[in-house]
Amino acid sequence: MKGCLPSLVALVVVAAILATGLVPGYIASSIFGVENKGVMAITAGGIALALYGIYRWLIYLQDREKRVLSVLTDPVFGEVKQLRDHWEADQPISEGGEAVEIWGDALAPTSAQTSTFTNIRERWPALLALCVEAANNLIASVYHNEKGPVPSVKAEQLNLKTVALDDGNIGDFTLMFELPSAVKLLPWGLDVTFENFVVVEASDNH
Repeated sequence: MKGCLPSLVALVVVAAILATGLVPGYIASSIFGVENKGVMAITAGGIALALYGIYRWLIYLQDREKRVLSVLTDPVFGEVKQLRDHWEADQPISEGGEAVEIWGDALAPTSAQTSTFTNIRERWPALLALCVEAANNLIASVYHNEKGPVPSVKAEQLNLKTVALDDGNIGDFTLMFELPSAVKLLPWGLDVTFENFVVVEASDNH
């Protein structure tokens, strides 16, 4: 039943749009005797109004997801923004490095997330090497039928943008990279997912 829910919601939305357009047109035609052109105009106007209402509703939902509920100070993550279903912070991975976006599934950093992030900082060179290997394996799987040498990337081409910390076991997280100098190889960037600090999946993040 869960798998059918998105389809049911889509059907309800389509039915609502059609009803919003067709019902006023039907009333105008059957009760007030409006001619076909007028009915078409009323129907089109009703559908346009329904689509605009849905658009505004989606914008509202998007804004609600991004709304900061409160801000707290954490000894490891610094300023932490609490949102509706996760938290966000900005911290560098390596000393002197640029700050990257850090976010976690909970409403505030958990002990597991704090431990995971601390370990990421301590193990960063080794973890980055694993990400480079994962990226090149992904590229090789895409280009294996191409003639000539298989292209590859180096560590300096991986630009870390986000660290997503799971609300679960220590060592479960995802690193999200952009590759501006290798955009032809991985145009949508790279996501590398770890479990217990071991790579379990690498994918382009589109």
